[in-house]
Amino acid sequence: MPTSRAWSSIVAVSLLAGAVHADVLITEVIPNVTTTATRGDVVELFNTGPGSVDLTEWVLTDLDDDPIAAALQDATFAPMGLGVPPLEAGEFAVIDFVDAAGTASWHATNYGVRIVAPLQVGSFLGSENDELLLADASQTPIDFVAWADSGTPVSVDSREDLSAVTGALFDYGLTPGGAAWSGAETVVDDAGYYASAVDFTSFVGVSTWGGGAIRRRSTDGVFDVASPDGVAQWEAVPRHRATLGNASDDVPSGSGLRPIRITDDLADWLGQIETTTFPDRRIARFADQDPPDFAPAGGPEKAAFEAILALAMAGSWEEAFAAADAIGCEVVEFLDTASGETFHLLRERFVPGEIGFTGRGVFAFFAGGGVRDDLVIEIPHPIFDSNTLEEGALALPDVRPRVLMIAGTHRNNHLDETMCDGTFDGGDPYRISDVAHHPDNFFHTAHVWLLDNLADMRAIQFHGFCCPGVGDYADLSDDSVMTNGFDAVPGLSDFGRIWSERIEAQSFQTDGVDLSTVAIFGEDTSHLGGTNNLQGRVSNGVTVGLECNSEALGAGGRFHHLEQDPDVREEPQHVLDALKEALDIIDDLEAPCPASPAVGCRAPGKSSVLVLDKAGSANDRFLWKWLKGEETELVDFSDPVSGAAGYRICLYDASPSPQPLLDIGTASGGSCDGVPCWKPLGTKGYRYKDKAGSNDGLSLLLLKSGIAGKAKVIAKASRDNLAVPALPLAMPVVVQLLVDDGVAPQCWQTTYSEIPKKNEPAKFKAVE
Repeated sequence: MPTSRAWSSIVAVSLLAGAVHADVLITEVIPNVTTTATRGDVVELFNTGPGSVDLTEWVLTDLDDDPIAAALQDATFAPMGLGVPPLEAGEFAVIDFVDAAGTASWHATNYGVRIVAPLQVGSFLGSENDELLLADASQTPIDFVAWADSGTPVSVDSREDLSAVTGALFDYGLTPGGAAWSGAETVVDDAGYYASAVDFTSFVGVSTWGGGAIRRRSTDGVFDVASPDGVAQWEAVPRHRATLGNASDDVPSGSGLRPIRITDDLADWLGQIETTTFPDRRIARFADQDPPDFAPAGGPEKAAFEAILALAMAGSWEEAFAAADAIGCEVVEFLDTASGETFHLLRERFVPGEIGFTGRGVFAFFAGGGVRDDLVIEIPHPIFDSNTLEEGALALPDVRPRVLMIAGTHRNNHLDETMCDGTFDGGDPYRISDVAHHPDNFFHTAHVWLLDNLADMRAIQFHGFCCPGVGDYADLSDDSVMTNGFDAVPGLSDFGRIWSERIEAQSFQTDGVDLSTVAIFGEDTSHLGGTNNLQGRVSNGVTVGLECNSEALGAGGRFHHLEQDPDVREEPQHVLDALKEALDIIDDLEAPCPASPAVGCRAPGKSSVLVLDKAGSANDRFLWKWLKGEETELVDFSDPVSGAAGYRICLYDASPSPQPLLDIGTASGGSCDGVPCWKPLGTKGYRYKDKAGSNDGLSLLLLKSGIAGKAKVIAKASRDNLAVPALPLAMPVVVQLLVDDGVAPQCWQTTYSEIPKKNEPAKFKAVE
């Protein structure tokens, strides 16, 4: 390979000869990264086209003696044996220069290719007075960038304070744009641009991740993919503004704008966003700030955020990216190196301390294999409740919720007090920066929107307290407290109870101490119930807009609030394992009606069914009576009062329409109108009653055991939550009750085969 002096000669001659930018550009550089086996300086290349480019034996060098990979391949990032594929037109190559303990590798990405190139010795690029040359396999220079230090403030001489420049000749003594500066690329005298550029030397002291990035920009602020060889401008930006795999956050794609991209270990990366030394931090860490970092969100901002949220949930990332800028946000496409899967983040564009930061939070979205479409995990107090952020970060790729919500501020960041109910810390009012106790923020806005748009949304909130047996919790001996946000004993099929049982089943211990004991709020403890949590209140039926000062009248079963002591939060994997098990169990209990009727069901001696589909959904009705039926023991109904089972009523007909035509379901336990939904009928059976018909319109389900000719089932549903099938129906019609406790499913059935009494567009009535 050429020596440093030889490379300097090639740069001076070949660049002047016009061999600049054949097909590939250096578009971004992150220098001065503390080099490890998995992280180091990063360089981004972009193939402008029109054809593909074979990068084998291409070189990236800073013209110093910093060998890469092996002595015989001084600066080759894609050696022959590595087998890096050609870089297609419009694709990016991102090269990580790690230390010698790393392994040379490459993998395909959503933007092109990621290459890991171990350094043989030493480091590579520095923050001050360094340069980077790209040359092809024939040692022909392709592109070149250099950056210098400066002792002159921008306000005095913006030209001298240029953070990153390119040119045919590199000479630390030359003034960019001066008479001695020449070549295919020169620097335009644009005082406005330079005045707004960030001095790269200010990042010298921040080296864990690299203090900043040097990005290529065009004169109009947009990198022109179709014509990249015009006058080049460069800017230095903080590390969190790096846009690897995208050249710049303004790069257009074939169908519009593309989001910023990051490739890293997602759980590790998210777990650091509250750390002040982390360049990509997004959480205001400190309490009692004056002026505060957090700013409440007004109505127009919340409406704009809801529109972006709708785009994100629909997977319209280009549109979401374009719309986010108006409210100071951005979309990040995150390639998780641990799983190889792609996630998306919606976050603030700014970091704490920058003008424009408001503490609005980070929202992560996942739509990959095994995603739990209706699950939302929420971290409302990432600083105050220590380690809950890390717990949520682990849960995203592990538990696989549809959305992970992370508040963007310490709960006490703002000095102003919320007017919502509740106090903490011995009677101090909550602050407006507490997203669980004030509605004017993106966190609560997102929860309400998701509750309205995910049919069966289940929200999990991770919280922390200190400590069992201490202070206010002297009478509390358990490591965690489970609540559904309502002060009543939950049924055994309540998800929170199932989750708590699975936590205790883990029998997790640290240093001989069991950390898997869970108290149930309303049963085992009166502490930490979360009854004034705003997300819990709206989930439990409080009208949006009234949740600040209105208590819920019951538990909707879709909000679960877990308080954990510090030891549990430090090692939460057993909690996450239990969460996955509980979700699987509840999925079985809430499984919909099967696509075809079950077989072997008990038959009635007498039965009738009525379906009304009238103008206005409030007039719709379903009534099924299964009477004088086959022998049924009480245990066959499971135990909906204190047991765990799912109950479904299914209607099928003989039409080619997708079956079942009607699917009404509920679970055991639960609260309806402030009282238990289920009640025992002596020793003979059970009755479910819900005037509101909150579960698919079901208002009554009567289950009575008995000898042959005495057993009875009656089901009634009506009003807005009932989705009646289109009438008339095709005979025969089958109606079933399915009871599934996960062990021995049972069923009761009527088959209506005779000519029905009514089978019209508004009414179906049949007897058997």
